[in-house]
Amino acid sequence: MLTLIYVGILVPNSCLRKGMRSCIGIMLANLLGGIIAIIIYELMIIVPISSFYLLLMFLISLLMAKKVFCTPQGALYASAFSCLLLLITDMTNTTGSDLDYAFYERWLYIALANVYVIASFMILTALGWLKISSRD
Repeated sequence: MLTLIYVGILVPNSCLRKGMRSCIGIMLANLLGGIIAIIIYELMIIVPISSFYLLLMFLISLLMAKKVFCTPQGALYASAFSCLLLLITDMTNTTGSDLDYAFYERWLYIALANVYVIASFMILTALGWLKISSRD
């Protein structure tokens, strides 16, 4: 299902160059969010105290909010924060799950969606059904 959602997000960028930039941005955002989520999860395992978890999430939220609203790459950080919250929430609400596995699985499915969209754009461009945009 995740693959279909990301294909739906990427397809409206019907220019090959814009589509490739979107794919790279999505992969970077999920990589950043996943790495931060793994670090937070490992810290939660080391110190299993709810007040530590709340303080840690508060500080991470403040840092990510500053990056979202004060840097030109705000959309990248917003997507990374969304990935972080999704992974952390999923792992803290279920038992016996492995955050590393969930992150790698998510990243693989997003990579497959990116490969599918880029390959489709390349085939449609080669057939002449999709015009190459001169503007970025």
